[in-house]
Amino acid sequence: MDFRTSPAAKWTTVALAALAAGFAGLLLYQSQMLEALPGCSGGSSCDTVLSSKWSSWLGVPVSLFAMGVYVAILCTAVMRDPESIRPQRSIDWVLLFGGITTIIAAVWFTVVQFGVIRMFCIYCMTTHVAAAAAGVMCLLMVQPLSWVKGFASAAGAALLAVVVLIVGQVMGNGPERADAIINYADSSVDLDSIEALDDLPDTLLGDPLSHAADEDVFKLDSSDEPDNTDTTGTNPRPANLKPRKLNFYGGKFAVDTTKVPIIGDPYAPKVIVILFDYNCPHCRETHEMLEKTKQKYGNELAIVYLPVPLDSKCNKLVRHTSPTNRYSCDLAKTSLAVWRIAPEKWAEFDKILITDEQKRTPARARIEARKLLDTQEDKEMDRGAEDDWIADRIELDTRIYALLGKVSKQTLLPMLITENALMSGSPRHPLDIEDLIEGKKIDSNRYSSQ
Repeated sequence: MDFRTSPAAKWTTVALAALAAGFAGLLLYQSQMLEALPGCSGGSSCDTVLSSKWSSWLGVPVSLFAMGVYVAILCTAVMRDPESIRPQRSIDWVLLFGGITTIIAAVWFTVVQFGVIRMFCIYCMTTHVAAAAAGVMCLLMVQPLSWVKGFASAAGAALLAVVVLIVGQVMGNGPERADAIINYADSSVDLDSIEALDDLPDTLLGDPLSHAADEDVFKLDSSDEPDNTDTTGTNPRPANLKPRKLNFYGGKFAVDTTKVPIIGDPYAPKVIVILFDYNCPHCRETHEMLEKTKQKYGNELAIVYLPVPLDSKCNKLVRHTSPTNRYSCDLAKTSLAVWRIAPEKWAEFDKILITDEQKRTPARARIEARKLLDTQEDKEMDRGAEDDWIADRIELDTRIYALLGKVSKQTLLPMLITENALMSGSPRHPLDIEDLIEGKKIDSNRYSSQ
């Protein structure tokens, strides 16, 4: 029996189309929900792809259109009778159109992920592989006569559909997702310190940010800041600074503003904390917004920067490090080392890592740090490369992140935290940050004209 007319070809096509439609439906659901899919937490390559403008068509999720095409292929394949000797030209035309469209679209989205965004989404790639395989099966099932009479029109329609898709993506501004999810502290939640994290559920953070229940990684009291005394020959913050420990998010954790990387006066009346990863695009966007906010508030505002590397080398919450975050631990350690040795030069170094992609590798970051430090400071940095304070600071900040994820049910980076509120994900405008600082609800009307 000719494979083209066999039931195996038909049901293989149906199965592949169903698989592609299922993943497209999952991506469509993700675009409408507030929590990330497993493995797509804030800052991951998956999150970057799904929140880029290439994931939508003039604001509409492309997964909606994709699912429509895959369902059409599925239904048409089911309707096709492989044993019929009568022409099935309408069915074959749809199979030709669907097959050509899915193959071209799969190639296009693969090029976008690896060539434009330079990151990939495992859910998207699984969808495209299944869809392209279904497309190939569609072309194999089409009868020779239908190829002759229907190929030109089907191919033209498929090319037109993909061109319209690409134009809509280029003209669009990305999906309308809830980048700024604000949660307000609930004093009724009985979580006074990070010691309460020993029962953090596996399902909260999701792979790769999954809690290993058998690991004792959460028993650190948030009130115990890493010792910042000069025991390694490094130069910490001046010892004569009077400690200023502030509570954040309803007292869920505390930070001594004199012992952490900070831009602004540690005793400023308004303080906001950001949890971030240098390899997180949304974190870098938020850094820029914070800079504008700081300029507006002047000495009234201080910003505390707590790196949370999404890298298993120093973050026990991460099981599998995304290629995007493979240097996150190294960058965080170098950044904290610069602050510890020469705090007055840290803001400049932080800005270099945020703004220059080429310098976000361990070697280049170290070179940039050396340019900023004088000879003695450079020697101190080499001697303090394995400073316990740096490791303790990253561990504590990671646990703070886990605590906030548990309480707020949000794990997107960056996280912006004030005394009574938490914003998870990237704000759309510096004014959103001002609303957070002032304890106001975000005014969605400010975007009505955009």
